[in-house]
Amino acid sequence: MNSVSPSRKTSGWSSSGQIDNGAKKAEIEPLAEEFGYEVKTTELLPISELPAEIRGPVRGTQTTVEQELLDASLNSDNVMDTLSEILGVGQESWLMYRVDEAVEPTEKTFEEAKEDAKNDLVQEKAEEALKAAIESAREEVAKALADGKPLNEAAAEQNLKLAEHLTFTANGQVPSEPNPRDIFRLASQTKTGEISSAEVIEPLMDRGVFVFVKERTFEENEQNKAGLTRAVSTQQQALRMALVQHWFTAQFDESEVELVTLKN
Repeated sequence: MNSVSPSRKTSGWSSSGQIDNGAKKAEIEPLAEEFGYEVKTTELLPISELPAEIRGPVRGTQTTVEQELLDASLNSDNVMDTLSEILGVGQESWLMYRVDEAVEPTEKTFEEAKEDAKNDLVQEKAEEALKAAIESAREEVAKALADGKPLNEAAAEQNLKLAEHLTFTANGQVPSEPNPRDIFRLASQTKTGEISSAEVIEPLMDRGVFVFVKERTFEENEQNKAGLTRAVSTQQQALRMALVQHWFTAQFDESEVELVTLKN
């Protein structure tokens, strides 16, 4: 049997300031009013369908708002009695939420499961078509760039929306970009002056992307310096091991060693 995802109805707000968390359920509205924020309440919906402005990566962590909400629901007995921790979302906003209502997973009827299977198949075919379309567009853009055509013109010819991000870091947020980590991953795997592979990173929103890396710079800070030092040290060690192995191989060859196999 298949089961539907848990649904949650949440109340909360995002802001550019911070508010102490831990207040009881009844205190969220007066607390928001005190600090001048408006409480926004969603309808009952699956965690995977949170509003765009409050979903995605939690700033400064390796998790997402969706995962935080799911973990809180599964690991806390009083998730609907207290406010959440303060979560950094977007480029400079903060989120605090409260779960007002929760519906646990239920078993589907045969007809419901059949309908979902049909919808899944339609979505799969649509994603395959989108993947083929974005790969074709990527090839055409690559050819146009090789012929010296500007990127904006090459993109326009393929009816692509060009989003230029002048500064992009591993953990940074980008305005109007819901998947900054996916974009950075594509860029990090692509050489400067080249185009990344094409990927469908938001199939439900009919969105596929590829990235052109115009230039790459090294941001000087203690964390990056330490990482660079480790990378250089690891590479040096690998080179030393290769040199030693090469020396042993050369000595073995020059010694004209013969291997003799003894049979019983």
